[in-house]
Amino acid sequence: MAPSLPDEVLSEILAPVLQVSDAQFCDASASFIRDGEPVSSILLASPPLCCTTLLSSALPARLRVEGGFGAKLELILQKAPNTTDLFISLDIRASDLVKGLVSAFPHINPRRLILGPGTNKNKQINTLMDKLESAALGWDNLKSLVFPYPFDERRDFFMKLARIPSVKEVSFSVYINSSSDLPSVSEVVRIPCIQTVEIRSKNSAAAAEEVLSDASISPYQSKLRFVDERNDDEGVVPPSLPILPLTSSPWTVPDIIWARILFLAMRPDQLPEKTIVKATFDVIEYMRRGLPGRKREKDTNSERLSHLLVSKTFHRIGLAYLYRWPVLTSKSLPLLHSKILANPSLALHMRELHSQADSVTIPCDMRKLFTHTPRLTRVGIGHGMEMSWAVFCTLANTTGSSLVELAVHVVPPEDTAEPPRAAVFCLFTALRKLTWNSPKLLIPSSSDASGGLPVLEYLDLGARCAAKFTPALASMELPNINHVVFQFDEDSTHRHNPAESDAFLERHGDKIRQLAIPRPNLTQTLDLCPQLQNLGIHLGQPALHPVTECLKTFKHPRHHPLQKITLRKSHITKVDDVHWDATFDALAGLPFANFPALLELQVIPCVWPEIKEHAINQSLWVPRAERMIALGIKVADSKVSDHTDHCENTLIIYPLSTITSPSMAGNTQSRSEIIRKVRATPIRYIMKASQQNDLGLDALQDRAGHRNRIIRNTAP
Repeated sequence: MAPSLPDEVLSEILAPVLQVSDAQFCDASASFIRDGEPVSSILLASPPLCCTTLLSSALPARLRVEGGFGAKLELILQKAPNTTDLFISLDIRASDLVKGLVSAFPHINPRRLILGPGTNKNKQINTLMDKLESAALGWDNLKSLVFPYPFDERRDFFMKLARIPSVKEVSFSVYINSSSDLPSVSEVVRIPCIQTVEIRSKNSAAAAEEVLSDASISPYQSKLRFVDERNDDEGVVPPSLPILPLTSSPWTVPDIIWARILFLAMRPDQLPEKTIVKATFDVIEYMRRGLPGRKREKDTNSERLSHLLVSKTFHRIGLAYLYRWPVLTSKSLPLLHSKILANPSLALHMRELHSQADSVTIPCDMRKLFTHTPRLTRVGIGHGMEMSWAVFCTLANTTGSSLVELAVHVVPPEDTAEPPRAAVFCLFTALRKLTWNSPKLLIPSSSDASGGLPVLEYLDLGARCAAKFTPALASMELPNINHVVFQFDEDSTHRHNPAESDAFLERHGDKIRQLAIPRPNLTQTLDLCPQLQNLGIHLGQPALHPVTECLKTFKHPRHHPLQKITLRKSHITKVDDVHWDATFDALAGLPFANFPALLELQVIPCVWPEIKEHAINQSLWVPRAERMIALGIKVADSKVSDHTDHCENTLIIYPLSTITSPSMAGNTQSRSEIIRKVRATPIRYIMKASQQNDLGLDALQDRAGHRNRIIRNTAP
């Protein structure tokens, strides 16, 4: 085993990572508690760290308090008497208990006091201000006060602090257009003990100095110090290199480098393959609004064209990428068509054809466009493309062997034209994902279509499309189909007819692993899909479709493979929360014991609150989740794919303060051993612990030992 590094070396390595600059520490406009960032990775480590490493240090320290004002904070400050800089947030709610913080004031004697922003008015903030004012009178080391803004309705409180005899410097921020700052500056600068008044300007120090150059404070100008808080480093252009790189290399080397750079600059941002088919109802949103991350801006083509105008080399190399991923609009389509007809070789570069508008129609006279694009892999990603049956047949004949993904709205042919034939789908030998939104096109079954769509894995059927397309699909084998979405008609009162989807499931249900369907007969659906693992249910519009009407059909005797259920409704607002309460009432009565593999219930509108006690108490989703946890089912929010990726092997607990407990004292087993056991458990468990019963090491050890009974592994 290699010897440990000396502490002095480790200190030099860790210092740049852990140090917080004074500007960041004093910045009242930005909280160190950032919403959206995963804090679960430090939950288990924070209490032991704060009780050992930080508290045993006798060196001068800076302490920033933005929450956790309770009894535990008094213990921390008792062990940190050498605190030199104290930051206290004034954003305190009525539910926050400041007893621990105010009780700790006599144990410290800071050199600088920094007050964070906050305008709340309640008993707790009044208690804090009163205790802070009396304690500050006894802090003989207090030399500097930092306020977040000029005095407002808390003028008396700020002025009492500024008049403490030991205070020599006062600092606060101003804006150049705020003449109301003048009285505050004038009042502070006249205090005899104040030697320096620092004015931190958010815009321009010179402009602030001009605004504050009033005759009333001109005798005290020597006390004023103006600081520009803007970032002066922005816009600095580095000097040009004294050499020309690659001048001695063969001409092919720069071309290879520039080709890679232009490829990265001009390509559309791709959605990872696994994400496209991961969440059932997320797929509907992707197909309706366009894939997240793909460039959908109006001037996408113009942005790519601007790269080609840099030089002749860029034009020569980047022309292929300009035509590789064109984004079509009603205006750009004729231009693209004319360019391809004039120079068919350009079409050989085309790989994906996207539409920006809700629907781009490919007219019949432009079907020759597809005769020159044999290498297309994706067409109509996002909203889909509208085309006639004749254009669709041309697309199948030309690109059927290369097309991997297709989103299309096919218009029925005219009466005089040849009727649609299902055998056309036999030409799509590489198609894996099909979004079909053609509610008026009837394609009858055909015996010669059995080999159609041989590698299709994902099928998205638009609203009212199942009845028209199912006969053709029933005549195909579809050996690889495993993910099917039946879309719900959001814009009408159309009630989904289960018979439309059942006809398809009777033919292919035994192969399906993931299914999204509007208001199904659940027992019949599970009978038709014995291998189903993920089930998405659209419950419809609450005003038109009673919740219990759908969920009461969930009486299947036993279904082993089902692992996840996703629920969604239409037009849910804050007023409609009662509908979700009714939904969870109905869910509580379902026979979950008949689904031994069921791990997760995802609710699309659900958004977990911030990891703050006030937000948790106001959330309606936390008590709903607790009801399901009692049944052994974890409730996931709409961002489960983003949320759980950061939370693997981590315990998420609401609120944070409940992780510390007196039960830590005297525990015979080491903290590190308990933490190791808990972190080694695959946990994605969301709960809210009672404020009266702290969750200490005993509870953590209990959860680690009962992982099979309480905690379920929901790794995808």
